Amino acid sequence: MQSETMEILIAVSICCDVVLFFLIVWLFFKVKGLGPERLERLINELRESQALVDRLQAIIEEKARLAKALENNLRSYHSSKNPVNIKGKNNIKEQVLLLYDKGVDIAEIAESTGLTTGEVELIISIKSVSV
Repeated sequence: MQSETMEILIAVSICCDVVLFFLIVWLFFKVKGLGPERLERLINELRESQALVDRLQAIIEEKARLAKALENNLRSYHSSKNPVNIKGKNNIKEQVLLLYDKGVDIAEIAESTGLTTGEVELIISIKSVSV
């Protein structure tokens, strides 16, 4: 029984060796068949691809730098905003209109004055109608 198993293993091993040999021969001729012109073209395409990767990397780094600068500017803008300290209704109206004339967004005006966006829009629309 053991000799039969050994014979089967040897036969399988020989078959695997033959298949492996033919695969190596096939691969050798496949690579050899590429030719120097085709290999040179592949090498050039790889170099062009690397150049594209390098350019994309530079673009990504520039975008990251710009995004960081924009984030810093935004933080600076928000930290430089003075909270509005308003006493009385006329001051609120004047402050809303002043901020609106400066181009501040309605939501930001509402946040800084403590009003709702609807109240800010109402003050602005009343001013627009009276002008």
